[in-house]
Amino acid sequence: MGEAGMVMRKMGRLGRIGRRGRDVLIWRPALALALALALAVGLTAATALAESADTTVIARVGSTEVKLAELQAFVETLPAETQKDLADNPAALSRLVRTYVARLLVLDQATASGWEKRPEVVAQIDRARDATIVGSYLRAQTEPPADYPSAAEIQKAYDANKARFLVPRQYQIAQIFIALPADADKTAQEKAQAKMDEARKKLRQKGASFEDVARDYSEDASSADRGGLLGWVTEQAMIPEVRSAVAGLEKGAVSEPIKVGDGWHLVRLIDTKPATIPPLADVRAVIVASLRSQRQAENEQAYLAQLVGKSPPAVNELALQRILPAPASAAAKTN
Repeated sequence: MGEAGMVMRKMGRLGRIGRRGRDVLIWRPALALALALALAVGLTAATALAESADTTVIARVGSTEVKLAELQAFVETLPAETQKDLADNPAALSRLVRTYVARLLVLDQATASGWEKRPEVVAQIDRARDATIVGSYLRAQTEPPADYPSAAEIQKAYDANKARFLVPRQYQIAQIFIALPADADKTAQEKAQAKMDEARKKLRQKGASFEDVARDYSEDASSADRGGLLGWVTEQAMIPEVRSAVAGLEKGAVSEPIKVGDGWHLVRLIDTKPATIPPLADVRAVIVASLRSQRQAENEQAYLAQLVGKSPPAVNELALQRILPAPASAAAKTN
């Protein structure tokens, strides 16, 4: 992952790190949420936009076809960072297409049954339509000028937020992983220990290659074929036990076996990068997007305040509580 990508995540979309499965590094970006929200509302719009465009078929299920232009129209509705994630992750793009097709099938079944005519669905569609109109109109009325922010404003934001742009120290590492669940019995523990001992014995042989031993012994399918290579990992993104072990290694050295909840890790340090603050040129686009978003939000608040000021609403304060359902205890007392 490049430094600019790390900065973008740090500016608000950095996932939380966990101990799931056998990963040393686990990213949880906003990709899944963005796709779920967009898929929930974007099928019909994307289809309509693509009717007269490229008819290349990307996917087909039964009589349902998904054309290139239709998917392009849909992807254009996603946030810029989500689009970048898809471009960098072919597997995620493939999952997106499959999910899109599945939802089209559901849509076909639902419309065939007249589901969209149900009163509660009609009400939801109307609310979604109103929200789309309001949101689109507000954005058009409050968008900052094309020349905002100025070069001076960009520089000021960069200088004031350098700590947020800091790219932490990074380690390029490889691992040999031997699975051992936390609740493993004695036999399984002895088997895992024996396999780890055998892998370490292989590594001590003259001319031994960590990559070859990882391919033969590691049980992490995602990295074993690459000789155990996990790539560049920030120190904050490592499991604490692994981070402590790696921090004390020289380049090219291999750690002692590290026992964590999912099993044994044997980690090799390939290279390191010190913590750095990227130059302004590398994060300029991030700063511009952030400042424009902030200014637009301010403009929207001012626009709404002005609009309401011209036509002050009359609210029946006494009846407000009737909007909410009565608490269960209160309902019981009235019966």
